[in-house]
Amino acid sequence: MDRFTSRFLSQVQVLQDQLENLLSKDWGPQNQIKSVPFEVLTDLTQLETLGWALPDRDPERSQVLFDRLAPYFESGLCFHYESEDPSQGWIRWRLSCAFSQGKIFPLLPQDLEKQVALPQMQLTEIRKMNAAALLAQLDLKDLQTHPELATLVIRPAGRRLWILFSNLPDLFLKTHINAIHEHSLGLLADFVEDE
Repeated sequence: MDRFTSRFLSQVQVLQDQLENLLSKDWGPQNQIKSVPFEVLTDLTQLETLGWALPDRDPERSQVLFDRLAPYFESGLCFHYESEDPSQGWIRWRLSCAFSQGKIFPLLPQDLEKQVALPQMQLTEIRKMNAAALLAQLDLKDLQTHPELATLVIRPAGRRLWILFSNLPDLFLKTHINAIHEHSLGLLADFVEDE
């Protein structure tokens, strides 16, 4: 073996030792991705973007708008009109979709059969209700991310009802929901519902 070959082999051996040394180190958990906890978007200056490229027809228009509210609330439920009992003043609503922690919440086919009856309300009203009782009734307790969620009910269109859950302090929540409600009403006001 000549001198060049012997020197080359010794350097390869050094590299191999270093590589083995690196591979034998414990680098901690592999494939661990740090998940960033969800934070509600409180910057209301971006509300005008909710109306960008909305479908021209309802119910698709109100559906897309509801989906775009996901960053502004911990979770939300969208219902569509099912039936009405004028003598009792109640309207029955059927669950159509949901979001949680900024993402669309997958509903099972049996979830789409779930209904809730609520007193009649005007488009301009915002009502509060008990989150735990409602989610227990619908068997969707997974959406309750915090024990003291504020539950807000709004009717952005005649045949749509949104129930939105927020953990914001009451001081900020009123401004937050009023701005979003007003903007949503403006985006849905001139559209005839097809359902």
